[in-house]
Amino acid sequence: MEFTGSIQFADESSWLTLTTESDDTVTITVKFGSRILASQEVLSFDVAPNSGIVRLPAGEILGALMGNGIGMVTGSFTATQGSSSCSYSFSVLPCRKFAYKSLAATIFTTRPTKSPAYEGAEDRLYFYRTSGDVSTYVRFDYLDGGSSTSYKLSPTYYVSTKYYDLDISTGTMLSTAASKGLDTSKITGFKIWIEYSGSKSETYSFEIRRTRLPLKTYKFLGRRGTYEYIHATGKFSRSIESETQVFVNSGIEQELENDYSMTFEQNSGHIDSIGMNGYWLEFLAAKERYIIEKDGSERAIVVDEFKTSLTDRTVSSMTFKWHYANPNNTVIDKVDIDITGLGILGPSTVNDVSNTAQFQVTYSPSNTTQRSITWSVVSGSDYASIDEKGLLTVKGGANGSTVKIRATSKDNSSVYAEKSVTVTYKIASVSVTGVSLSKSVLSLAVGESETLVATVAPERATDRSVTWESSNKNVATVNQNGTVKAVAAGSAVIGVRTNDGGFTARCNLTVAAVVNEYTLTVNCATPGATVKVLEYVAGQSSIADAVTYTEPMTFRENTTVKVWAYKNGMIDSGMQTIVMDSNKTATVACKTIPGWNLESEMSAEAAGLSIPYEVSDPDSVGWRLESDADWIAVDSDVVIDVNTNTSSDSRTGHVSLICDAVETNYVVATCTVMQAAGASSELTPSISFLQDTFSVPATTTSVTQLFSSENLTGLTATVTGALEGATVNLNEVSKTIVVNLGANTAATERTGKVTVTGTRADGQGTYSKSFTIEQSAAAVTETYLRVTPTTINAPADRTRFTNADGTLTIEANQSWTAEVTSGDDWLDIDAVDGTGDGTNGIMLLESNTGSERTGTILFTGADGKTATVTVIQAAGASSELDPSISFLQDTFRVPATTTSVTQFFSSKNLTGLTATVTGALEGATVNLNEVSKTIVVNLGANTAATERTGKVTVTGTRADGQGTYSKSFTIEQSAAKTAATWDLPATLAFEAGGDGVVFNITDKDSAGWRLTLPDWCFVSDGITEGSGDHETDLVARANYTGSARTGHITLYPAGSSTMTMRCEVSQEEDTTIEQG
Repeated sequence: MEFTGSIQFADESSWLTLTTESDDTVTITVKFGSRILASQEVLSFDVAPNSGIVRLPAGEILGALMGNGIGMVTGSFTATQGSSSCSYSFSVLPCRKFAYKSLAATIFTTRPTKSPAYEGAEDRLYFYRTSGDVSTYVRFDYLDGGSSTSYKLSPTYYVSTKYYDLDISTGTMLSTAASKGLDTSKITGFKIWIEYSGSKSETYSFEIRRTRLPLKTYKFLGRRGTYEYIHATGKFSRSIESETQVFVNSGIEQELENDYSMTFEQNSGHIDSIGMNGYWLEFLAAKERYIIEKDGSERAIVVDEFKTSLTDRTVSSMTFKWHYANPNNTVIDKVDIDITGLGILGPSTVNDVSNTAQFQVTYSPSNTTQRSITWSVVSGSDYASIDEKGLLTVKGGANGSTVKIRATSKDNSSVYAEKSVTVTYKIASVSVTGVSLSKSVLSLAVGESETLVATVAPERATDRSVTWESSNKNVATVNQNGTVKAVAAGSAVIGVRTNDGGFTARCNLTVAAVVNEYTLTVNCATPGATVKVLEYVAGQSSIADAVTYTEPMTFRENTTVKVWAYKNGMIDSGMQTIVMDSNKTATVACKTIPGWNLESEMSAEAAGLSIPYEVSDPDSVGWRLESDADWIAVDSDVVIDVNTNTSSDSRTGHVSLICDAVETNYVVATCTVMQAAGASSELTPSISFLQDTFSVPATTTSVTQLFSSENLTGLTATVTGALEGATVNLNEVSKTIVVNLGANTAATERTGKVTVTGTRADGQGTYSKSFTIEQSAAAVTETYLRVTPTTINAPADRTRFTNADGTLTIEANQSWTAEVTSGDDWLDIDAVDGTGDGTNGIMLLESNTGSERTGTILFTGADGKTATVTVIQAAGASSELDPSISFLQDTFRVPATTTSVTQFFSSKNLTGLTATVTGALEGATVNLNEVSKTIVVNLGANTAATERTGKVTVTGTRADGQGTYSKSFTIEQSAAKTAATWDLPATLAFEAGGDGVVFNITDKDSAGWRLTLPDWCFVSDGITEGSGDHETDLVARANYTGSARTGHITLYPAGSSTMTMRCEVSQEEDTTIEQG
């Protein structure tokens, strides 16, 4: 086992990798220490390795454990798996010098009746003092461009570690401003800096963003009470939803013309004040479709401009302009932007040990509101699967196999995209960690041979091959199967070496001249016991070399042999040593573990009890009793004394039978003693249950509860809750309650309560107590729907199609429907719905006088599962010379980057075939090959901003002499997409102690993008490829390398190696903090 990797900071940037010997559970222990505290365990948890690997987010774990702690923290991670363990020691800073992660607050209006709300995560600024006094200052920026004076702040100072901790969250800073008498409503941001020993640090600026709403939807809604109002909703870039509402008294109710504009002024009486701070809101939404609703009907409009001027929490003016999207003012019932196309982003090859790949979709148009997608594997499901989030998982057995995946719109199933992916299942290479031999010592006589077995660890090692060697081939030889042959008297070392890693093991061989041999016979007096025999050589033999005795064994003269026997549930016989100087007979026997006559549970009255007991020890191995309660005495050899209980509470203790002959403190059996409450509770009623809650499987039909009661008579039991109706039997003699509840056949868990009630001995009514039974839900039976046969070949003449020919067999455990989805003019079925297993009949409505035709019948189950039957009717006799052309695909929808399309075709009764291209693809070249039955269209990439569509027409001369025959297919090529861009500068210098910057990627056409970064930089959200607009944090780790470093952040289009944009980054060496 081994840890690799490093921990620099207590955050998501630091990971450890643990390599293990197997996939058995590993226990991870974390210990903390410091200069003044000894190392102590703070966390322990179990993990399961994957192919011998554990990826451990060590930095995040330390961050969670350390909280906002300050100063150098030392400690270790320890991994234990079986008898193996390893450790990694760390000395970690919880922060970087002068580093911060800006999560500045956002202020926005939530609704007209409320003041602005402040939202934001806590920010903290940590810094380290090397020498001199440290002062921290803040200055506030105003809306009019001015700023406040500087105010000194008071960070927390940790004397022992020289660290400072300053809370710079927006809420805290605004509270500071208020305490200084500043008007916080006019503050737009603040600046923080540090001064020490005459030097000034970098100034950190924080912007307080207010009412920044990039609107996505406008709705002009109908009358509500005495108000008409405009309602706008939008999203912040970090997915924080907000809304702004502006109320107007009148004006919208007047008749609207096709092109319309309206302006309201504050003094016109049309506008009420609303709860917003004094800022301008300007929104432009040209050529986007929204709705206007009046008198219960909706009309489509285009909003050209929406502008409001707000001053001191009131609206001073508001302008909005629009025109109708449909000039006839027709009523529409939705404002959805329909989806017209999909694309798939992701790799074309999956060939790494992760055996996974993430795929994403692009939408056409990019602003469609129909964005729900279903992922599926169209072909190659034996080699891979894909989940609802587009994650492809390669299955075992895939080796260069092709899998076709499909993304289908849930709103329009005819809109889908497909992508072929070549997949290969990869198994991570596992290195050899050692090798051992079946024997470490071996004795042979001249002419004898024996095969040694080499065991390579771990079992799943990739290369398990070994090489055998003999140190003295004149004494003994060994072949590559491990077979050792004794050649002459003497000694030799038989060695084995792994080809991976060079690990070795050896066996010391002694070859003797031919000597006398004697027989060892072992008699075992214990039936069923296992007898072991070990050929013993002092200092060399081990228990692992012992073999199981099954019949008399032969040994050379003067060989030392050890013999013993063992059996589960008994004590081993002990080891006998025998020298083979003649034929020998040995007898071994296991010994019986003592037992007693006590039950596992006993009850005692408060007055006390003497419990007689007997212990059976037939082989006199020895035993003793122990009690964990000082009120239970076990001094006597014949009774266990339970002392009087004088307290008002009942109590429980345990007596154990111990046998040290098995192992030290070995517990053979335990008796639980439950004693009732003492005299002071003489008339106080009580009911005690052995178990307060039973959690049982769905199949359980009976539950038994043990109970005891005091000062109660006439006990009864009732069942309530979801188990109501179950029967219950209370037995006061055996002190048991049996509940017969029946198996749970429902798909949900059910819970019931059993209440025991009795009459109080003190005459004060009744007393009750309950326990709970929780019964799990029944296992859900998977539904199925199967129809056979899936293909029926029918004759052209309908009279020759019998009932037997058209019978379908249905296997189902649910209801189903059936319909003819194609060919319904000549094809029909008997039943359109049904439940469970059954049959259905197919009918031909007419004979076929034309060419061969195909119909389809679709069966759909209640759970959505489907089954399809294809009916192929042969061509009629009169169509022998009818011409035909068939294409593999009638329409191709291809990306803008596609330059070539291949179509497969077949033709009948035609000669001299030619192909031409018309439409927007005119000018493309086309090649028709009648031998391979292919048509290759070379169309070139589409560089225009609009989609283009062309038609390819195939024409041939009819074999019946009646001129020519043509058929066409369509190619739709999507518009070119604009490559993604970013707002990073061409060069960027990071602070040596670690730094970060927020940047935006703009991908308006969802063309897709990917990032490459140097190994000392990362993005905080971990996303380095995707599509669509994206905001993230670029972070540089602290530079402890000893020298300055440079690198490049590069932006590429998805699937391309051609660079779009590049930013050169640099960082000086950090010499301020000594790394631990």
